[in-house]
Amino acid sequence: MRRGEKPTHLVVTEPVIVEALDLDAQGIARLAPNEEEAAQGQSGKVIFIQGALPTERVTYVITRDKARFSKAKVLD
Repeated sequence: MRRGEKPTHLVVTEPVIVEALDLDAQGIARLAPNEEEAAQGQSGKVIFIQGALPTERVTYVITRDKARFSKAKVLD
């Protein structure tokens, strides 16, 4: 990303259920694995959601997307 360029935020419309909290008090949710991940015995991608609590069903906005995890914020 170039200096001064704003990051793209991806709005996800399908809600997830938060499973737990990490040490930074972010909610941890896991997406269902795609076909390739399931064939390899892997679970889905992890999402750390700022402002989410365990057992909540939330819709979120991805703020940072990596290969194995994403960081997100709760969508109001």
